Amino acid sequence: MTVTSVPAATITAGGATTFCSGGSVTLNANTGTGFTYQWRLNGTAIGGATSSSYAAAAAGAYSVVVTNGGCSNTSANTTLTVNARPTVSCSANAAASTVSVSASGGTTPYSYSWSTSPVQTTATAAVSASGTYTATVTGANGCNATCSTTITVGAPSCTGIRTETQGVWGSNPSGSNPANYLVSQFAAAFPAPNFLTVGCSGRLLRFTSAEAVNNTLPTTGTAALLPAGTTVDPGATISNTLLGHLTALKISVRMDELNAAFAAPSVQLKNMLISSGTFSGWTVQQLVNHADQAIGGCVAQYPLVTIASAIANINNGYQGGTMSNGYLTCPGSLLVLQPTGDAPELISDGGSLIAFPNPFTQSTTLIATGLFPGERLVADVYAMDGSLVESIASGIVPDDGTARLVWHARERAAGLYFCRVVAGDAVLTVKLMVER
Repeated sequence: MTVTSVPAATITAGGATTFCSGGSVTLNANTGTGFTYQWRLNGTAIGGATSSSYAAAAAGAYSVVVTNGGCSNTSANTTLTVNARPTVSCSANAAASTVSVSASGGTTPYSYSWSTSPVQTTATAAVSASGTYTATVTGANGCNATCSTTITVGAPSCTGIRTETQGVWGSNPSGSNPANYLVSQFAAAFPAPNFLTVGCSGRLLRFTSAEAVNNTLPTTGTAALLPAGTTVDPGATISNTLLGHLTALKISVRMDELNAAFAAPSVQLKNMLISSGTFSGWTVQQLVNHADQAIGGCVAQYPLVTIASAIANINNGYQGGTMSNGYLTCPGSLLVLQPTGDAPELISDGGSLIAFPNPFTQSTTLIATGLFPGERLVADVYAMDGSLVESIASGIVPDDGTARLVWHARERAAGLYFCRVVAGDAVLTVKLMVER
């Protein structure tokens, strides 16, 4: 008579018993001569699972029945936990030069990582070059998923930039001439209460209608400060060539913002760069902002006649969108619509970003508003060639949705930079001018 002993039945896991979906772990039973096996999941036999090892991918309680001759033994359960990965989808927005990822499932909150340089850690990333970008989304349980999207970033078109001189804007409205166009567009372009405002602080001049502009432009005479207080619709009582040139440029910039048919390029007039002279490297909008401060007596950094000459170069050099004197050059990227008013430079995408003072010599304060509280915020400063200069902030958006940052640039070379603030899906940018 042969007596067969009851075999031992044990399971040894070849790795971690908690893993992410799509993974597995090898479960190993004890071995012996003549042993046979049947693996079970939650007490139910797994079809075909009759080897001494089993690659388990599903969550649950695993056991193995070990048989030797007619004698069997069942092991204790080994429990596997499988954590869900997020489901992700990537998309591209060529018009905004951004790539985005959406996620669901898994365990929130998610963290993000894009294959950009430098790495961007928000759901939406800004890109400056065409290519394929990959996002990795990681859930709070440590499980991740990836997706990729391809974007073609179009080169900005600057051909056909359009300005008009103060003589053109101030001519008699007739037919399809620019002065008549201003009549039809003025209310939408320059609404109350600010209307078309020139100057700053205690020296402001306001045109409340196209007729008021026509009654003053063109105006010549010495480039001078505006009268103290607020002057409204001065007619022919004022003679100031800087006022005339600045008013004309502000009209051209605003018309270009509001109506794509005003000029052909995809790049807006305000974002064109000055190519030479005192204000080389400045955007048109930066020059307009500085001219407002100068004619209002808020700054005295450059002679008024120098400012007037630069603005005249712009107004005279691109009349009707059919000529170019080369004073402006195409920037490397597109920016978004800038609202009117007496505020410093403001460029936004969902929220708004103010840099003031700008230009500056030592430091500038950046105020980002309209953000979602609790979102992770990253702020970086870049050179115009796209290289990272400095990371100036990394944190969480405060409860009021406003982030206040300072960039200390005293050790930086003079020139043009830009700051990008990313908070959740909001990507805000502003150009910065460091002077020495």
